[in-house]
Order: sequence, then C-alpha cells, then structure tokens
Amino acid sequence: MTRFPGEHFHSFGTARFPGTFVTRRRPTAALSVVLVGRGRVGRALARSLRNPGSSREPTARSRSVARPARGRALDVTLLPGRALDSPTARRALSSADVVWLAVPDAAIEPTSAAIADLDVIGPRTVVLHSAGALGLDVLAPLASRASLGALHPLVSFADARHPPPLAGTTFVAEGSPASLRAARVLARACGAHLVVAPGLDRALYHAAAALLANGAAALASVSLSLSERAGLGAPSRVRRALAGLLASVASNVATLGPTRALTGPIARGDVASVRRHLAHVDRSAPDASGVYRDVGRAILAVAELRGLDPETRDALATMLATPAER
Repeated sequence: MTRFPGEHFHSFGTARFPGTFVTRRRPTAALSVVLVGRGRVGRALARSLRNPGSSREPTARSRSVARPARGRALDVTLLPGRALDSPTARRALSSADVVWLAVPDAAIEPTSAAIADLDVIGPRTVVLHSAGALGLDVLAPLASRASLGALHPLVSFADARHPPPLAGTTFVAEGSPASLRAARVLARACGAHLVVAPGLDRALYHAAAALLANGAAALASVSLSLSERAGLGAPSRVRRALAGLLASVASNVATLGPTRALTGPIARGDVASVRRHLAHVDRSAPDASGVYRDVGRAILAVAELRGLDPETRDALATMLATPAER
C-alpha cells in the first residue's frame, strides 16, 4: 500500500550506545501525481503542487519534482485530457501513485473509461476527480482497478493565465481510505485545509458554492455599473475599489461569521437611506432595481437574525417589494 504520510523510519543500535536504539528518518521516493486536464483547474493545481505561489506556467506534458514545506516530495506531471493513449501519457499513468482528473464534469466518466481501457493502472493507484457536483459514480469504469475518491477545491478558477492562490483555501474530499490519505497530502502541498465529507449532498453543496462565487461576481458587475454611473471613475479604478470591498467582507465573514459581518442601512434599520437608494436606482439604473430589491430582501432576512425590530422590518419589507407584490 502506498505510504502517503511521508517517511519510512529505521531503528538500529549505535556503537556509542550499544543496546539502545535510535530512530532516523529515511526519505521515501517522491509521490507520483498525474494531473489530467490542461484547463483552468488543471494548470492552477499543477502550479500550486509544484510550488505554492509560483507564477510559472506548466506546459502540456511538463514534469517536475517539488518538495512542499511539510510532507512528502511530489513528482507532478500535467497531461492533456485527450490523447491519453500516447506513449508519454501511458508511461506517466503506469507509474502514477495518484491520478487527479481536472477535466470538465461531462468528460470525467469518458476519461475514466479511456484510462481503464489502457489497462495501465492497478489497485495501488488512487484516482480522484476535482468536480464539486459529482459523486464517485463517474469513476465507475475504474472501480475494479483503483482506489477512488473526489477532491474538490472550493475555489473560483476564472482564468488559466491568472490562477488563484490556493494557500488558505479549502479542499473537500470523500472516497476510499487510500484516496483520503492522498487527498491530505495534496491539500497540504497546496497549503489548503481539507474537509472530509462522506455522504455529502453534492448537488446542494455545489449550489451553495456557486451561489456565493458566481453571485458575488454577478453582484460586483451590477455594483460596477452603478458606481460608474455615479461618477466613481474609470472601470479599472472601480474594479480595484470593489475588490478591496469584497476582500474586507470576506475577512469579516471569516472572523465574525456572515450574520455579524452584515453592515449597511438595512442591517441597522435605516429606512431613510434605503428609500434614497431605491429612488436613485429606479431613476438612474432601472435595470438594477430588481436586483437591489431581491438582494435587499435576502439582507433583510439576515438583519432579522441580528434582532432588527419588527416595525422597521415591516417598513423595509414594504419598500423592497416589487410593484406586483404590493
């Protein structure tokens, strides 16, 4: 069985202290990790596994050995998601300890079947996929050939040329014991936290992640438009300002939790400010009016948890209702 934690230990006596035994570390060979998929996720994972924080762009079949600050050295190979029957891909897969599929969701099962057809991996190999919404059934073609698991980086991968830093993020794992050992090594190498979640409702989990990541980007787009119309400045300046605001919200959520992180006029029951907001949005940016009201009602629900008084809550709810709801 592959020893994922990192070192072998060897005990022996010494001439100076006969009859006593000391323990010395003997480093193991590097753990061979093959990433399949050269898209945004695969490239970012390869870069982080090799050197957290590195900006070096991995090539299609590049291979490198990296030793994380803690733990076992990793021999990382990045393969394209197609042409896995090439001699290079066959050699990499046949010697892999871990194969991590970072291909689009719809391609995971066909890729698993293609690897199974090659007949180059055995039961000591761990095969993981990186999808958040899918379970282990998409790896079914390899069920009799490898230890299976899912390892999803809870991260927004927007652009292959500008990969997000993975240090401090969270990876979510489930699967066989061997796959979880591999997941711990990979998460540690990326500087990420690992959450093991057996029996996870993956569709609900993925919906939660998409709502936050994609919802924040969509709200940033609406806020950018409003800020530009308000006269805040050029788009690049506004983007920088909004990014700083989002970073402060993320910091507050991490430190205080979302309820205590809530600020602003709805949270404090400032009816007059919300009335002014709505008047100006309705007049100057009617396309954003529905978004303000929809999100405002979600904010109001959190404000209730903070103890907003019923009278103020009702006044705000009436203001935030659409004409059809009044």
